[in-house]
Order: sequence, then structure tokens, then C-alpha cells
Amino acid sequence: MLKRWCLGIVVGLGLTAIASCQSAPSSNSGEQSGEPNVEFWTMQLQPKFTEYFDGLITEFEATGEGRDVRWVDVPWSAMESKILTAVSAKTAPDVVNLNPNFASQLASRNAWVNLNEVLTQEMRDRYLPKIWLANQIGDQTFGILGI
Repeated sequence: MLKRWCLGIVVGLGLTAIASCQSAPSSNSGEQSGEPNVEFWTMQLQPKFTEYFDGLITEFEATGEGRDVRWVDVPWSAMESKILTAVSAKTAPDVVNLNPNFASQLASRNAWVNLNEVLTQEMRDRYLPKIWLANQIGDQTFGILGI
């Protein structure tokens, strides 16, 4: 139950942060191409969490932001190669569920950007403080920039 609650919070906060962001859409996003405005990937959560995430997606899309959501559930064994390919092709998802070991591998391949350098203070203030701090190493906050 605790895992489910934490997972919902993480994904929900990620979707909320994306919804509040006024920056350019990622290369996965695009109204003209018919692709979703928000794409997020999880690691092997279907079918156990399908109903839960479908509810979150419906709730998010009903906010009237005009953003569609596409949930891609990737098998655990395929996530590393899929995300590396997507990052290399500049088609990374807007939100992705990664484990710490793999996140550190991305950092070692310079796939991370220092968000302190690319986001304005106004954009950083939209994140919950603990979520922002969870992505810090020293005084730098890292993420994958998909735009």
C-alpha cells in the first residue's frame, strides 16, 4: 500500500509540474503531429497499477489544460536501452520512472543537465521543495532535458 501511495505521489507531482511548466514542449510532444502533450514511462507496472494510472490520467486531462497524456509501461529489462536510445535521439519522455542505479549511469554518460542553469527561478519555484531536493547532488539539481 505504501509503495502504491508513493508511486502515485511521484507520478502525480511529475504530471503537475509538467502541467504548470510554460516552457517549450518536448520533442515527444506536439499538437500538430497528433502525439500526446505529455508522455511518461514507468517500469513494468501494468496490469497491477493500470486502473490507478488510468484514473490519474483521466483526472489530469480533465483539468482543462488541453494536454493529452500517453503512459508507456516499459518492461524492467528493456528500460535502460529504451531510455538511452530515446535520450540519444532527443525523444526522451517528459516524465520517467528510473531507479537510482540507472540514474547514476545516465549521469556518468553526461545525459543529465543542471536544471539550475536552464530553468528560471520562477520555474524552479513550481516544484515542491522536497522533490527538487531529491534530484540534487551537492548544490546542483539534475534532470534529463527533453526539449
